Order: sequence, then C-alpha cells, then structure tokens
Amino acid sequence: MKQQIMFDVPAGLSIDEVRQIFRGLNEDPSMRPQARHMRFFNPSQLTTSPIQLPRERLDPGPPPGGALKLNFTPGAQSLLVTYATNAPEIVGSLLPLHDTKLALGRRSDQSLCVPEATVSGAHAILKWQTGSWLIEDQGSTNGTYADFNYERKSQVSLLHGGEVQVGECRMKLVTFGPDSPQHRRAKQYLAKRDGLTGLLVREHLMKAIDEDGLFADWAEVPMQVARYELRGPNRQVSERPTILEMLALRKAAQRVIDLTEMLLLSLTPAVAGRTGPLKFVVSIVGPSIDEARHVVEQVVAQVQGMLPETLELGATLVKGEPGRPARTLID
Repeated sequence: MKQQIMFDVPAGLSIDEVRQIFRGLNEDPSMRPQARHMRFFNPSQLTTSPIQLPRERLDPGPPPGGALKLNFTPGAQSLLVTYATNAPEIVGSLLPLHDTKLALGRRSDQSLCVPEATVSGAHAILKWQTGSWLIEDQGSTNGTYADFNYERKSQVSLLHGGEVQVGECRMKLVTFGPDSPQHRRAKQYLAKRDGLTGLLVREHLMKAIDEDGLFADWAEVPMQVARYELRGPNRQVSERPTILEMLALRKAAQRVIDLTEMLLLSLTPAVAGRTGPLKFVVSIVGPSIDEARHVVEQVVAQVQGMLPETLELGATLVKGEPGRPARTLID
C-alpha cells in the first residue's frame, strides 16, 4: 500500500494525521473516513489545541421543541432498546410512548412489553412530565437504574437522550419513529457497537484493529493493545456479570477511552472494542511500549477510584510485532 501513495506526506504531521491519510487509501470503502470527518492541523505554526474528531455516538434525534414540552403528542417520543442481555433480538426496537401514563414490564398485558428475562412482569410506571418522563419502579425483582449510577432507584427522571436500565435491559429516550432514517442509523450503530459500553463488537473490532496494525507496519511506528478486565471480589473475571458489574463496566470502559485519548492527545477516536462479558481492549499506535505502559497505569489508577469497592480494574499491555495480524493481540 505504501507504493500507492503518489504524493509526499507533509513533514510535521502527527501520527493521527498520517493515519487519516492511510485510512483514506483503504480498499474497503466502509473503512475510509469521510472528508468532513477528518482533522488536520500544524501544531508548530497554527495551534497547540487540536480539535479532536468526535467519537461515533447514538443520535437520539432532535430535542423536543416548546410545543412538545407543553402539550403531550402521542408517539413523538420513544424508548429505543440499546442493550438486552437475554434478548439480543430486541436491541434496536422502538417502544413508542403513546400515552401520558404507561406500564412497562415483561407481561404481554403491559403498555410497553419488554420480553427480557430480568425485567419483571410489571416492572415500572412511566409518567409524562412536560417533555421528560418519570419512571417509577413497582417493586421489581432486579431494579431500575439511572445512567452512571450503581444504586437501585425507586424513581428515575428521564430527559431527551438519557438512558435508563430496567433489570439487564437498557433504553434510550429518542424523538424518532419506527423505520425513520434516524431509526435505521440507530440500528446500524447498534449492529456495529455494543449498546452497554459503546465499544465495537468483535467483528468490527477485528477489522478496525487490523487496520491499526497495517498502519503501524506502514508508518514504522510501535503498536500495543491494552487489555482491560473487571475483576470481582475473588479477583476472578465473571462470565455471567451481575447488574452491578454491568453498570461498572459501562462506566469504566467509557472513562478509559476518554482518559486514553486525552493523555495521548489523540486527534481521532481510539479503536476500542468489547472482547468478553467484562473485558475490552484499546489500541495504542505511535507511543513506545514504555510510554504506553505509563498511560495505561495512569488510566487504571484514575478509573479504579470510580468503581465500587468490591470491583477491580486490571490491565495488561501486549506489544505488536511487524507482520503479526493485530487481531491476534486482543485475546
């Protein structure tokens, strides 16, 4: 691929800038970045504060306008199922909110039927409140949880774009309807990314991390993969996480990515994916093994303080080798 470049790469570009050029040459069109999603700067002449490319996120649609906040409109808002441990087939489905008071549960007689084993038969009541929704738990077995909180809640206030978890099912408040362009994009996102953590699922992770490996070989720079895992009280990694471990994984994974990108001064989002129930990896291209180890140690130290006392975040760093497929580094 190196011989295909018919121009000189300007001197002084960062690793991320050169990587964008490399990605633009990918034979797979789906892996090429769109021009509007590329960032370049010259740190020595223009700025010391590069603009980072935003990470891909699940778009909840436009926020409800003033009229929708004052007057209830049936179906103007919906709950998008983003994650369901025991019913992956319902991920991406929409539950239109067609009344100001709705019952949610696993039973078929509920207004919003969620066929997920950890959702109680009559799990919660939803009440409309001027554009937002109040979710009242009805004494469910597995609880109702606000986003980024480890405690069961008797009530959760859900704003536009916010998420709530009932049992082991997560839902996001959105303003688009079934089969709309926004709904199709949301389903594409959830086919590519894990709805709990936002990390790439294995199939897409392997493609993305292989590309990082090819780039590292082409640019003749180091590559490492940081493997993270969440350990329980006995220092073991569970294959069947508890709800507490699920919530902690979501928080840990997102914070690990944020800190890694910040410490590496990344222009482009890090390649990261979920590799197991409580495991995920982050690709680090450019820094030496010692620099990467220092970053990982800082990340673990900061994220550990955000976790419940019974859980521990562990990390190992695996060095890539020239010619070795990068996907072999993730497990």
